[in-house]
Amino acid sequence: MNAIEEALFVLVFGISAVFVAIFFFYILIFALKKIDESINELRVKKKLKSGEILDIENLLTPELVAVISAAVFEAINKPIHIRKIKFLKDEKSGSWIALGRQNIMGSHAIKVSRTKI
Repeated sequence: MNAIEEALFVLVFGISAVFVAIFFFYILIFALKKIDESINELRVKKKLKSGEILDIENLLTPELVAVISAAVFEAINKPIHIRKIKFLKDEKSGSWIALGRQNIMGSHAIKVSRTKI
């Protein structure tokens, strides 16, 4: 019974150590995210005070529509027709969300090779 008790102790101690390490990294990532958000807020406030950023609400121009349509055409490699442009209101969208959108757009641009091996 001594070997079983020792094995259970090692099991519980090992699993506890892993969860403590994972929780530590979670706290570290959460803190770094909050620090990054506060630094970005300070940068935006500084640019707003200096007048570099103007009214963002009325920024949709024909040139911007042309640039967006060219970027979508380049990503998808198909002719497109833009029906609606929706700006994201959430500035706190993480890089994971942007990466997911990029992967989705990239998945539509699959090029099939017609060469015979």
